[in-house]
Amino acid sequence: MTFWRGTTVILEAIIDEQGNVTHVQVTSGPGLLLASAMKAVAERKYEPTILDDEPVAIRLDVKVQFHLS
Repeated sequence: MTFWRGTTVILEAIIDEQGNVTHVQVTSGPGLLLASAMKAVAERKYEPTILDDEPVAIRLDVKVQFHLS
């Protein structure tokens, strides 16, 4: 018997100039955890990225790790 102890969901997120998540897309991960991972990332507020003294939107790869304890 195999016990599941943990796994990672990988997402791609677009973060706008104010640090808000505007889009989340699944890259990989088990189906049962995708909705929870996407919700966690979508609700997060990020520090704005600054380029040449101006805030810019970015694409960010996010790893969400789930562990069974």
